[in-house]
Amino acid sequence: MQIDDLVMDVDELRAAIDAGLRIGIFSGAASDPVISLEFLAPVIGELRHLWVNAERLIDVELLDGARSLQSLELEVWGTTVGRANLSALPDLQEFSGRITRPFASVLANPGLRRLTVDGAIPKSFAQIAGAIESFRHVGGRSQTELPHFPHPEALRSLSRVGPASFDLAQLVSMTRLEKLEVSACDDVIGLSDLSRFVDLRDLTFNDSRTRENWEDIPYVSHGALMHVTPSPSPAFLEERRAAGWVVPSPAEAEPIEALTVDESGTGESWGVYLSRFDDLSDAVDALDSSVPGGMEGEALILGVVAELRAEGAALDVEPDSEGSFTAVYFPNQVQAEQVFCRAREALAADVETQLRYLRAGRE
Repeated sequence: MQIDDLVMDVDELRAAIDAGLRIGIFSGAASDPVISLEFLAPVIGELRHLWVNAERLIDVELLDGARSLQSLELEVWGTTVGRANLSALPDLQEFSGRITRPFASVLANPGLRRLTVDGAIPKSFAQIAGAIESFRHVGGRSQTELPHFPHPEALRSLSRVGPASFDLAQLVSMTRLEKLEVSACDDVIGLSDLSRFVDLRDLTFNDSRTRENWEDIPYVSHGALMHVTPSPSPAFLEERRAAGWVVPSPAEAEPIEALTVDESGTGESWGVYLSRFDDLSDAVDALDSSVPGGMEGEALILGVVAELRAEGAALDVEPDSEGSFTAVYFPNQVQAEQVFCRAREALAADVETQLRYLRAGRE
């Protein structure tokens, strides 16, 4: 529900809750970016599933009374006023969001079982009380160590996306691990250690590098090995493909240029495309502790467009990016190549220069 179309009727809210539906609050393009949870007060003790997407959130103390809450997903990218004591919610089993001071108490909830974290986990909060079964951490590039799990044997699924490096030796006490994903990592360490996990059945490495040998990873029933460096041998890839793994074709295994310029599929425009984002990792981490993807690549290119326009260039731009792919279109080859040349310099620039482009592209 958008902020200008909130269901305020208590009976309607209660009917949705009784049906097991997740209550969603989405600010959308509302002129007032502030969302208050006050309207949930009459049903807060009955609420079981809540999702909030907002620029600013107030009255979060109301969540202290959500005694039946089982899952909470927070996408709050601006200011949160107040602080919620999520550690005392007896039924809370699942949380997804950033670990900021207003919500950090969730890590002290002993009943928490599934945890997804966006961005860095402050060191003062990096201890988790519950017997976590599923943990996913996206972003926080400089945070190469996992938080402390007092019950590591409970973990069945672990996903780490975007660290500068990741040492698999950290998993040694997670003796019942069944599923592991490491993505967007510049240095994966300890590949041979994975053979000790007898219950491991699902293994994914994507968009990652190692100084070791990918061929040391054990065989599991479900595997994926995509966009990794150095590329494994064709024989190894063919063996894993025959076993049902997701691996690149021989053509896909060849390195590709991150930034390209080409005529669009329709033939009516030219596009500047970005398909690898490792050169933006440090700048995006400094910006908001997230992992670079298609929209961050788009912001970089739009920042380049803004700079060229300030220099007097006439540019007509049509962004059309997705989460894993950047595509920004121009009406002709001359405009596209002008932006491409400057964007190539931006990708090779220092972090401060890239930050300037990213911020300009988000305005």
